[in-house]
Amino acid sequence: GVPDTGSLRPPGYSKMNLAIRWVTNNKTYLELTNAYGILRITPISPNAARITFSRGQIEKLSPIPEEIETKEEPLWRYRETKDTVEMVWGTCLVRVDRKTGAISFFNDKEKLLLSERAQLPRQIGASPAGQSWTYFEWAKKEELKARGVLEGQRLDLKNTAKYISFGTASKKPACLFSNSGYQILVPAGRRVLCCTIPMYGSYLRMEGQEQIDYFFIS
Repeated sequence: GVPDTGSLRPPGYSKMNLAIRWVTNNKTYLELTNAYGILRITPISPNAARITFSRGQIEKLSPIPEEIETKEEPLWRYRETKDTVEMVWGTCLVRVDRKTGAISFFNDKEKLLLSERAQLPRQIGASPAGQSWTYFEWAKKEELKARGVLEGQRLDLKNTAKYISFGTASKKPACLFSNSGYQILVPAGRRVLCCTIPMYGSYLRMEGQEQIDYFFIS
């Protein structure tokens, strides 16, 4: 669907401090805490991670979509430097900037696939509640497609804004494909808007839950 253009501009915000204050290794995931909230990075397979962010404690998460579910628990390691926190496993390298809290995703050749916007990586709305924005730095020549309703259908996302989810009753996750070599899946059951119009910014907006939750697959 095509949204009302009046709803495309993200809400204003006061200056947020997303600098990483401390890092907690929970064995199955890594949590990075800042003054704004908690970022959790969970390796789920050799080429995929679950990214979750909440203003408070992270709530119960929905099951991993069947298409990427695996019984294999990937071995991962992390290291902290003065400027970054890095996690490495399988074909994935995830790097978080300590100062801005922005995430960058790389492949095993250390090629940058995608990064969040340093100025404001992510935002959870206060009014109306249940909306969140993840701001991505998509490249100008990057080709983005979304999964369509029909099997094998791909919707073009160049310079547009579209809902790419399938309704609250559907079990099909929203899926974004990039020719840069990655996919983003958002669990079913919530509305997902993708905007690539420069005037409004480049982001994924999730509706129906007061936390950010998606899967990055390299």
